[in-house]
Amino acid sequence: MKIINVESVMLSYVYPKEKRWVWPAATVYGTNACLAKVSTDEGLTGIGEIAAQTTVPEIMSSIVKKFREIIVNENPLDIEKIWQKMYAASFPWGHKGIITTVIGGIEIALWDILGKAKEMPVYSLLGGAVSSKVKVYASAGMEKPLKELAKELKEFVQEGYTAIKIRIGYPSLRKNYEIAKTAREAVGEEIDLMLDAGQGYVPNPWTVSEAVRMAKMLEELHPFWLEGPCSEEDIEACIAITNATDIPIAGGENLRTRSEFKEIIEKGALNIIQPDVTIAGGISE
Repeated sequence: MKIINVESVMLSYVYPKEKRWVWPAATVYGTNACLAKVSTDEGLTGIGEIAAQTTVPEIMSSIVKKFREIIVNENPLDIEKIWQKMYAASFPWGHKGIITTVIGGIEIALWDILGKAKEMPVYSLLGGAVSSKVKVYASAGMEKPLKELAKELKEFVQEGYTAIKIRIGYPSLRKNYEIAKTAREAVGEEIDLMLDAGQGYVPNPWTVSEAVRMAKMLEELHPFWLEGPCSEEDIEACIAITNATDIPIAGGENLRTRSEFKEIIEKGALNIIQPDVTIAGGISE
C-alpha cells in the first residue's frame, strides 16, 4: 500500500452572537478545524484532526502541502517511520508549535488507515479498552452576570453532568473568587468543579504571588483542579504554585511532544497534565 495524496479540509463556524465565547483572554467569534486527509492506492482514506480552533487554518493547509511532498509513496502503515520523517524535515522550522500539530493530524490519519486495513478500531490496535465509560464534564462559564452563570450551571446538573468547568482568570482576584463561589453554590458540593484561569492566553497574566493568593482564596471552595494559573512554559512558576496550594494544578493542553512534558513530570510542576492528541503530535506521542 502507498500514500498517493495528502490534503487538508478546512472547516469554519461562526458562533451566533449569544454563543460567542467571552472570557478574560478574548472574545471568540467562531471556531475553525483543519482535517488531514491521507489517500492510498488501495482506496483506503484516513482522516485526522489538526487543532485549528481560533487560529488561521490556511497556515495548516500550507504545511500539509509541504509534508505531502515528503511522504507520498510511503507505506501508510509505517506510522513511526513517517512521523520521524516529517519531524526531521521540520527541524529548521522548530518543533514547539504548529508544525508538530500538523504532523500529529497526519499521524492520526495514518492510524485511521491502519484501523481500516485491519478492520479494527484504533483503541484495539493500541491494546484495547480499559473501561467502557469515560467521565465527561460540561465546559462553560464564559463571561456573564452571576445569576445567568448560576442558572446555566444548574441546568448542566439537571442534565446529569457530575463535573463542570468554568472560566476565571480576571485581573481582580476578588472577581474570580465571586465567580467560583457562585458556581460552587449553584452546583453543590457533590459536583466536581474545575476552574480554568487560562493565564497562558492573557497579555498580563498573574504574577506567581497573585496566583498563589488566588489559589489560597479558592481552597475553601474545594475545586477539583485549578487550570492554567500560569503558563506551563514557565516551569519554575508552575512548581511554586503547585507546591503552595492543596488544589491540584492542571495544565499542558498546548504542549507538543513527550519531550515538553518530560521536564514537567520529572519536576512535579503540575499535578494533572492535559495533553491534547490533536495538538501534541498525534496518537503515538
